[in-house]
Amino acid sequence: MTLNSLLNYKFGNNYPALILEAFIINFFVLFLFVFIWGGESNVGAFVFNISNIVTAIFIVPLLETIIFFIVLPYVLYAFDMKAFNICIVCSSAFSFSHSPDVAVFYIFYFLFGWYLSVCSSKFVFSSGSMLRGAFLVFFMHAIWNLIILSTSYFIG
Repeated sequence: MTLNSLLNYKFGNNYPALILEAFIINFFVLFLFVFIWGGESNVGAFVFNISNIVTAIFIVPLLETIIFFIVLPYVLYAFDMKAFNICIVCSSAFSFSHSPDVAVFYIFYFLFGWYLSVCSSKFVFSSGSMLRGAFLVFFMHAIWNLIILSTSYFIG
């Protein structure tokens, strides 16, 4: 069974279910990480600055979606890399582009980067709906940044 057929079996074209699943999974995993390791420093103060919220929810996810989940996979596809290898490269690049205070957060960034890479592979490249797929990956990334801010604020 290929990655694409597995994703078709699991999600089909049910975008709301995928977004809800991403929200729930990321919320609980991040909640666990923040609760155990104390979160990233000064995130609570970050929430009160509106321009930082706009940056964290709109600008950063848009740029990272374009760089790590559209442009980089296209370049890797040009070199005939397999989907699994592309997901590893994109997830690693996404993970190491961040600099968390606690090293174990790199694992979380890698896992979320992997999730976005798989969604990018499914909805941006395989289905041929570039705009809808890119918007979906961007939206999940924006929700994830919102969860990071709110969870770190309330716990840390």
